[in-house]
Amino acid sequence: MLIGVSMLILTVGGYVAATIFGSNEVEHTTGTVTEDGIFFVIPHGAQAYVPAGMRSAVNMPTVITFPSGENARITITNNDSVRHLAGPFFVDPGQTLVMTFPTAGTYPIECSVDPRESITVVVEG
Repeated sequence: MLIGVSMLILTVGGYVAATIFGSNEVEHTTGTVTEDGIFFVIPHGAQAYVPAGMRSAVNMPTVITFPSGENARITITNNDSVRHLAGPFFVDPGQTLVMTFPTAGTYPIECSVDPRESITVVVEG
């Protein structure tokens, strides 16, 4: 359980990334935007703050838009020792999940665990 939570939201080139900090200033979730897409990292020890598999271990925006000509890729790395939900995706410990969206369009991705974790990826044409 996080107490005294604050959120930093970063918007770059149509991407949105978010970082949550708890009252102890330990970074719990990260979204980083680069020319290769948007990256989320589940840090080691996240299970102390997020119940594994029950709630998303990253703060993924509900809509992620990639402008035309940019790499439409979502990468999630789980550095923790347990399987975590990351938005609508499950990522095993020590694994990296890469989702690539090669063509323009709208991609709804439903979360079967928690519908609030569902996202829509938009790739502009």
